Amino acid sequence: MGCRISHFCWSIIKAYNRCKDCIIYHVYRAFEAGATRHETGESIMVAVALGGGPSMLYSGRIKKQVKPLHLLLQSK
Repeated sequence: MGCRISHFCWSIIKAYNRCKDCIIYHVYRAFEAGATRHETGESIMVAVALGGGPSMLYSGRIKKQVKPLHLLLQSK
């Protein structure tokens, strides 16, 4: 499993565990490893399927961070 997929797996687990800072960290690292915004959307759906309503709230934080993180890494 590549680094990109590994960090997406961790972001799903952290959405399930409700750790906001961990979610942001792992999404950022996934983008550094070449992840796309589409892949982020897929990981959000998996987190919601696993954790239900509470994970949906925390997965929304992933969605809010996607564009700023993606733009930040493009500017480097």
